Amino acid sequence: MKIAIEANLCAAQEQATGLGVYTDQLLKALSDIITPEDRIYLLHARKQWQGPDYGKQFEPVSYSVGSSQFVSIAFNLNKVLKKINPDIFHVTCNAGAPPISSVPTVTTVHDLFALSMQGVPLKTRLLMRLLFHWTFKNSSFIISNSEYTKQSLVSKGIDSKKIHTIYLGTQMEFSAELSTKKQTEQPYFLCVGALEPRKGQEMLAQAYLSALQINPHIPDLYFIGSDRGDGQKIQKLSEQSQKLKWLNFVSKAELINYYQNADAFIFPSYDEGFGIPVLEAMKAGLNVICSDIPVLREIAGFGAYFVKPEILAFREALLKYTAGELTFPDSASLKSHLDRFNWQETARQTMQIYRKAAKK
Repeated sequence: MKIAIEANLCAAQEQATGLGVYTDQLLKALSDIITPEDRIYLLHARKQWQGPDYGKQFEPVSYSVGSSQFVSIAFNLNKVLKKINPDIFHVTCNAGAPPISSVPTVTTVHDLFALSMQGVPLKTRLLMRLLFHWTFKNSSFIISNSEYTKQSLVSKGIDSKKIHTIYLGTQMEFSAELSTKKQTEQPYFLCVGALEPRKGQEMLAQAYLSALQINPHIPDLYFIGSDRGDGQKIQKLSEQSQKLKWLNFVSKAELINYYQNADAFIFPSYDEGFGIPVLEAMKAGLNVICSDIPVLREIAGFGAYFVKPEILAFREALLKYTAGELTFPDSASLKSHLDRFNWQETARQTMQIYRKAAKK
Protein backbone atom coordinates (compact mmCIF):
# COMPACT_ATOMS: atom_id res chain seq x y z
CA MET A 1 0.00 0.00 0.00
CA LYS A 2 1.14 3.53 -0.77
CA ILE A 3 0.18 5.91 2.04
CA ALA A 4 0.54 9.70 2.01
CA ILE A 5 0.56 11.25 5.49
CA GLU A 6 0.50 14.94 6.38
CA ALA A 7 3.71 15.30 8.40
CA ASN A 8 4.41 19.03 8.30
CA LEU A 9 4.55 19.30 12.09
CA CYS A 10 7.40 16.75 12.12
CA ALA A 11 9.38 18.32 9.27
CA ALA A 12 11.52 20.69 11.36
CA GLN A 13 14.47 19.97 13.63
CA GLU A 14 12.58 21.15 16.72
CA GLN A 15 11.06 18.61 19.11
CA ALA A 16 7.44 17.94 18.17
CA THR A 17 4.68 19.24 20.43
CA GLY A 18 0.90 18.91 20.50
CA LEU A 19 -0.46 17.49 17.26
CA GLY A 20 3.10 16.95 16.07
CA VAL A 21 3.55 14.39 18.85
CA TYR A 22 0.60 12.44 17.48
CA THR A 23 2.04 12.38 13.96
CA ASP A 24 5.54 11.54 15.14
CA GLN A 25 4.45 8.69 17.42
CA LEU A 26 2.07 7.31 14.79
CA LEU A 27 4.84 7.24 12.17
CA LYS A 28 7.21 5.47 14.57
CA ALA A 29 4.56 2.88 15.41
CA LEU A 30 3.65 2.38 11.75
CA SER A 31 7.29 1.64 10.95
CA ASP A 32 6.98 -1.49 13.12
CA ILE A 33 3.90 -2.92 11.38
CA ILE A 34 4.15 -2.00 7.69
CA THR A 35 5.12 -4.71 5.21
CA PRO A 36 8.15 -4.52 2.89
CA GLU A 37 5.79 -3.62 0.04
CA ASP A 38 4.33 -0.60 1.83
CA ARG A 39 5.58 2.92 1.15
CA ILE A 40 4.78 6.03 3.17
CA TYR A 41 5.08 9.55 1.77
CA LEU A 42 5.70 12.25 4.36
CA LEU A 43 3.92 15.28 2.95
CA HIS A 44 5.06 18.65 4.24
CA ALA A 45 4.84 22.34 3.37
CA ARG A 46 8.53 23.19 3.72
CA LYS A 47 11.24 23.61 1.13
CA GLN A 48 13.29 20.83 2.70
CA TRP A 49 12.60 18.01 5.15
CA GLN A 50 14.62 18.46 8.35
CA GLY A 51 12.68 16.08 10.54
CA PRO A 52 13.46 12.54 11.76
CA ASP A 53 14.46 9.63 9.54
CA TYR A 54 11.66 7.10 10.03
CA GLY A 55 13.19 4.45 7.78
CA LYS A 56 13.88 3.59 4.17
CA GLN A 57 10.18 3.08 3.38
CA PHE A 58 9.39 6.68 4.39
CA GLU A 59 9.91 9.34 1.72
CA PRO A 60 9.51 13.09 2.45
CA VAL A 61 7.59 14.95 -0.27
CA SER A 62 7.15 18.73 -0.24
CA TYR A 63 3.99 20.40 -1.51
CA SER A 64 5.24 23.91 -0.69
CA VAL A 65 4.63 26.78 -3.11
CA GLY A 66 5.62 29.58 -0.72
CA SER A 67 5.63 30.56 2.92
CA SER A 68 1.91 29.95 3.51
CA GLN A 69 0.82 26.40 4.25
CA PHE A 70 -2.79 27.37 3.51
CA VAL A 71 -1.86 28.53 -0.01
CA SER A 72 0.16 25.33 -0.54
CA ILE A 73 -2.80 23.20 0.54
CA ALA A 74 -5.23 25.16 -1.62
CA PHE A 75 -3.21 25.27 -4.84
CA ASN A 76 -0.57 22.52 -4.82
CA LEU A 77 -1.37 19.68 -2.43
CA ASN A 78 -3.73 17.84 -4.78
CA LYS A 79 -1.25 18.23 -7.66
CA VAL A 80 1.36 16.47 -5.54
CA LEU A 81 -1.12 13.77 -4.55
CA LYS A 82 -1.86 13.14 -8.23
CA LYS A 83 1.84 12.88 -8.98
CA ILE A 84 2.71 10.34 -6.27
CA ASN A 85 -0.68 8.59 -6.64
CA PRO A 86 -1.03 7.03 -3.15
CA ASP A 87 -3.79 4.62 -2.19
CA ILE A 88 -4.90 6.93 0.62
CA PHE A 89 -4.05 10.33 2.10
CA HIS A 90 -4.09 10.80 5.89
CA VAL A 91 -4.72 14.31 7.23
CA THR A 92 -3.26 14.07 10.73
CA CYS A 93 -3.97 17.49 12.21
CA ASN A 94 -7.73 18.27 12.26
CA ALA A 95 -7.85 20.02 8.88
CA GLY A 96 -5.64 20.08 5.82
CA ALA A 97 -7.33 18.37 2.90
CA PRO A 98 -7.25 20.29 -0.41
CA PRO A 99 -10.47 21.68 -1.98
CA ILE A 100 -10.56 18.61 -4.25
CA SER A 101 -8.81 15.39 -3.28
CA SER A 102 -7.88 12.91 -6.00
CA VAL A 103 -7.33 10.05 -3.55
CA PRO A 104 -9.37 8.57 -0.68
CA THR A 105 -8.78 10.72 2.40
CA VAL A 106 -8.71 9.85 6.10
CA THR A 107 -8.65 12.64 8.68
CA THR A 108 -7.79 12.55 12.37
CA VAL A 109 -9.76 15.16 14.32
CA HIS A 110 -8.28 15.93 17.72
CA ASP A 111 -10.65 18.75 18.65
CA LEU A 112 -12.88 21.43 17.15
CA PHE A 113 -11.37 24.48 18.86
CA ALA A 114 -10.27 25.93 15.53
CA LEU A 115 -13.91 26.51 14.61
CA SER A 116 -14.23 29.13 17.35
CA MET A 117 -10.64 30.02 18.33
CA GLN A 118 -11.48 32.91 20.66
CA GLY A 119 -8.83 35.61 20.65
CA VAL A 120 -7.52 34.59 17.21
CA PRO A 121 -7.77 37.09 14.31
CA LEU A 122 -10.88 36.81 12.14
CA LYS A 123 -8.82 36.03 9.01
CA THR A 124 -7.26 32.99 10.71
CA ARG A 125 -10.64 31.73 11.94
CA LEU A 126 -12.11 32.04 8.46
CA LEU A 127 -9.19 30.15 6.91
CA MET A 128 -9.53 27.37 9.46
CA ARG A 129 -13.27 27.10 8.85
CA LEU A 130 -12.57 26.75 5.12
CA LEU A 131 -9.96 24.05 5.76
CA PHE A 132 -12.40 22.16 7.98
CA HIS A 133 -15.07 22.39 5.26
CA TRP A 134 -12.71 20.95 2.62
CA THR A 135 -11.53 18.26 5.01
CA PHE A 136 -14.95 17.05 6.13
CA LYS A 137 -16.23 17.11 2.55
CA ASN A 138 -13.34 15.04 1.19
CA SER A 139 -12.81 12.55 4.04
CA SER A 140 -14.01 8.99 3.48
CA PHE A 141 -13.36 8.25 7.15
CA ILE A 142 -12.67 10.40 10.20
CA ILE A 143 -10.63 9.21 13.15
CA SER A 144 -11.58 10.83 16.47
CA ASN A 145 -9.19 10.66 19.42
CA SER A 146 -12.03 10.17 21.93
CA GLU A 147 -15.73 9.47 22.09
CA TYR A 148 -16.14 13.04 23.30
CA THR A 149 -14.56 14.34 20.07
CA LYS A 150 -16.74 11.96 18.07
CA GLN A 151 -19.91 13.31 19.64
CA SER A 152 -18.68 16.86 19.01
CA LEU A 153 -18.33 15.97 15.32
CA VAL A 154 -21.79 14.41 15.22
CA SER A 155 -23.19 17.62 16.72
CA LYS A 156 -21.70 19.45 13.72
CA GLY A 157 -23.64 17.23 11.32
CA ILE A 158 -20.94 14.65 10.52
CA ASP A 159 -22.32 11.14 9.89
CA SER A 160 -21.40 8.99 12.89
CA LYS A 161 -20.92 5.96 10.59
CA LYS A 162 -17.80 7.50 9.05
CA ILE A 163 -16.25 8.37 12.45
CA HIS A 164 -14.04 5.84 14.24
CA THR A 165 -12.59 6.51 17.71
CA ILE A 166 -8.96 5.47 18.08
CA TYR A 167 -7.29 6.36 21.38
CA LEU A 168 -3.78 7.77 21.56
CA GLY A 169 -0.75 6.72 23.58
CA THR A 170 1.90 8.71 25.44
CA GLN A 171 5.47 9.52 24.45
CA MET A 172 6.93 9.08 27.93
CA GLU A 173 8.70 6.01 29.28
CA PHE A 174 8.99 5.91 33.06
CA SER A 175 11.20 3.73 35.24
CA ALA A 176 9.70 1.55 37.94
CA GLU A 177 11.42 3.65 40.60
CA LEU A 178 11.45 7.40 40.99
CA SER A 179 14.28 9.19 39.25
CA THR A 180 17.31 9.86 41.43
CA LYS A 181 17.93 13.12 39.56
CA LYS A 182 15.86 15.48 41.68
CA GLN A 183 14.81 18.73 40.01
CA THR A 184 14.29 20.32 43.43
CA GLU A 185 14.30 19.29 47.07
CA GLN A 186 10.98 21.07 47.61
CA PRO A 187 7.74 19.12 46.99
CA TYR A 188 5.81 20.48 44.03
CA PHE A 189 2.58 20.22 42.09
CA LEU A 190 3.07 19.85 38.33
CA CYS A 191 0.90 21.21 35.51
CA VAL A 192 1.90 20.38 31.92
CA GLY A 193 0.46 21.87 28.74
CA ALA A 194 0.75 24.87 26.45
CA LEU A 195 -0.35 28.04 28.24
CA GLU A 196 -3.62 29.12 26.63
CA PRO A 197 -7.02 30.25 27.92
CA ARG A 198 -8.93 26.99 27.40
CA LYS A 199 -6.41 25.02 29.47
CA GLY A 200 -7.18 26.96 32.64
CA GLN A 201 -3.65 27.62 33.90
CA GLU A 202 -4.51 31.20 34.90
CA MET A 203 -7.44 29.91 36.96
CA LEU A 204 -5.19 27.32 38.63
CA ALA A 205 -2.52 29.92 39.41
CA GLN A 206 -5.14 32.12 41.07
CA ALA A 207 -6.50 29.12 43.02
CA TYR A 208 -2.96 28.25 44.13
CA LEU A 209 -2.15 31.76 45.35
CA SER A 210 -5.44 31.80 47.25
CA ALA A 211 -4.62 28.42 48.83
CA LEU A 212 -1.15 29.68 49.70
CA GLN A 213 -2.64 32.43 51.84
CA ILE A 214 -4.44 29.77 53.89
CA ASN A 215 -1.57 27.27 54.05
CA PRO A 216 1.86 28.72 53.17
CA HIS A 217 3.39 25.23 53.37
CA ILE A 218 1.58 23.64 50.40
CA PRO A 219 3.92 22.28 47.69
CA ASP A 220 5.27 24.63 45.03
CA LEU A 221 3.44 24.80 41.69
CA TYR A 222 5.37 24.33 38.42
CA PHE A 223 3.88 25.10 35.02
CA ILE A 224 5.62 23.47 32.03
CA GLY A 225 4.53 24.44 28.53
CA SER A 226 5.11 26.92 25.74
CA ASP A 227 3.23 30.23 25.57
CA ARG A 228 0.08 30.22 23.44
CA GLY A 229 -1.51 33.35 24.81
CA ASP A 230 -1.46 33.12 28.61
CA GLY A 231 2.29 33.16 29.25
CA GLN A 232 2.39 36.79 30.37
CA LYS A 233 -0.55 36.23 32.72
CA ILE A 234 1.18 33.27 34.40
CA GLN A 235 4.47 35.17 34.55
CA LYS A 236 2.77 38.11 36.26
CA LEU A 237 1.00 35.86 38.77
CA SER A 238 4.28 34.09 39.53
CA GLU A 239 5.69 37.43 40.72
CA GLN A 240 3.38 37.17 43.74
CA SER A 241 5.19 34.10 45.10
CA GLN A 242 8.48 32.32 44.47
CA LYS A 243 6.61 29.05 45.01
CA LEU A 244 4.77 29.50 41.69
CA LYS A 245 7.04 28.97 38.67
CA TRP A 246 6.63 28.85 34.90
CA LEU A 247 9.43 26.74 33.40
CA ASN A 248 8.32 27.26 29.78
CA PHE A 249 9.27 24.43 27.38
CA VAL A 250 11.68 21.74 28.62
CA SER A 251 13.33 18.77 26.93
CA LYS A 252 11.72 15.34 26.98
CA ALA A 253 14.33 14.03 29.42
CA GLU A 254 13.74 16.96 31.77
CA LEU A 255 9.97 16.51 31.53
CA ILE A 256 10.26 12.84 32.49
CA ASN A 257 12.21 13.84 35.60
CA TYR A 258 9.67 16.49 36.53
CA TYR A 259 6.87 13.93 36.20
CA GLN A 260 8.66 11.30 38.25
CA ASN A 261 9.56 13.64 41.11
CA ALA A 262 6.32 15.63 41.40
CA ASP A 263 4.11 15.37 44.47
CA ALA A 264 0.92 15.44 42.38
CA PHE A 265 -0.27 16.40 38.90
CA ILE A 266 -2.86 19.14 38.35
CA PHE A 267 -4.79 19.55 35.08
CA PRO A 268 -7.30 22.46 35.11
CA SER A 269 -8.54 22.50 31.50
CA TYR A 270 -11.96 23.88 30.61
CA ASP A 271 -11.99 21.90 27.36
CA GLU A 272 -9.85 19.17 25.79
CA GLY A 273 -9.98 16.83 22.84
CA PHE A 274 -8.07 14.10 24.68
CA GLY A 275 -5.61 15.07 27.43
CA ILE A 276 -2.30 13.23 26.92
CA PRO A 277 -0.61 14.86 29.98
CA VAL A 278 -3.17 13.21 32.27
CA LEU A 279 -2.22 9.79 30.92
CA GLU A 280 1.48 10.62 31.20
CA ALA A 281 1.04 11.57 34.84
CA MET A 282 -0.95 8.42 35.62
CA LYS A 283 1.68 6.26 33.91
CA ALA A 284 4.34 8.01 36.01
CA GLY A 285 2.44 6.92 39.11
CA LEU A 286 1.33 10.42 40.10
CA ASN A 287 -1.83 11.32 41.94
CA VAL A 288 -3.92 13.35 39.47
CA ILE A 289 -6.30 16.21 40.22
CA CYS A 290 -8.10 17.35 37.07
CA SER A 291 -11.13 19.23 35.78
CA ASP A 292 -14.43 17.42 35.87
CA ILE A 293 -15.18 17.57 32.14
CA PRO A 294 -16.55 14.69 30.01
CA VAL A 295 -13.40 13.88 28.02
CA LEU A 296 -11.21 13.63 31.14
CA ARG A 297 -13.78 11.34 32.77
CA GLU A 298 -13.46 9.20 29.63
CA ILE A 299 -9.66 9.19 29.49
CA ALA A 300 -8.71 9.14 33.19
CA GLY A 301 -11.49 6.75 34.21
CA PHE A 302 -11.40 6.14 37.95
CA GLY A 303 -7.73 7.16 38.17
CA ALA A 304 -8.14 10.84 39.05
CA TYR A 305 -9.78 13.16 41.54
CA PHE A 306 -12.19 15.37 39.59
CA VAL A 307 -12.77 19.02 40.40
CA LYS A 308 -15.15 21.61 38.97
CA PRO A 309 -12.97 23.93 36.82
CA GLU A 310 -13.21 27.05 38.96
CA ILE A 311 -10.93 28.86 41.41
CA LEU A 312 -12.62 27.93 44.71
CA ALA A 313 -12.95 24.24 43.80
CA PHE A 314 -9.30 23.89 42.83
CA ARG A 315 -8.19 25.88 45.90
CA GLU A 316 -10.05 23.45 48.16
CA ALA A 317 -8.62 20.45 46.28
CA LEU A 318 -5.04 21.73 46.72
CA LEU A 319 -5.60 22.34 50.43
CA LYS A 320 -7.26 18.97 50.99
CA TYR A 321 -4.49 17.17 49.12
CA THR A 322 -1.84 18.86 51.24
CA ALA A 323 -3.75 17.86 54.37
CA GLY A 324 -3.91 14.24 53.20
CA GLU A 325 -7.70 14.29 52.85
CA LEU A 326 -7.93 13.01 49.26
CA THR A 327 -7.75 9.35 48.25
CA PHE A 328 -6.43 7.94 44.96
CA PRO A 329 -6.22 4.44 43.44
CA ASP A 330 -2.86 2.68 43.49
CA SER A 331 -0.88 2.30 40.25
CA ALA A 332 -1.40 -1.47 40.08
CA SER A 333 -5.19 -1.11 39.91
CA LEU A 334 -4.83 1.35 37.03
CA LYS A 335 -2.63 -0.85 34.86
CA SER A 336 -5.38 -2.49 32.79
CA HIS A 337 -6.96 0.91 32.15
CA LEU A 338 -3.68 2.52 31.10
CA ASP A 339 -2.69 -0.42 28.87
CA ARG A 340 -5.51 0.58 26.50
CA PHE A 341 -3.57 3.68 25.52
CA ASN A 342 -0.51 2.75 23.45
CA TRP A 343 0.80 3.82 20.05
CA GLN A 344 1.14 0.27 18.74
CA GLU A 345 -2.62 -0.22 19.07
CA THR A 346 -3.21 3.25 17.63
CA ALA A 347 -1.15 2.35 14.56
CA ARG A 348 -2.81 -1.07 14.14
CA GLN A 349 -6.32 0.39 14.20
CA THR A 350 -5.28 3.29 11.95
CA MET A 351 -3.92 0.85 9.36
CA GLN A 352 -7.30 -0.88 9.38
CA ILE A 353 -8.94 2.44 8.51
CA TYR A 354 -6.40 2.96 5.70
CA ARG A 355 -7.39 -0.38 4.17
CA LYS A 356 -11.10 0.41 4.43
CA ALA A 357 -10.58 3.81 2.81
CA ALA A 358 -8.50 2.34 -0.03
CA LYS A 359 -11.19 -0.25 -0.79
CA LYS A 360 -13.94 2.34 -0.65
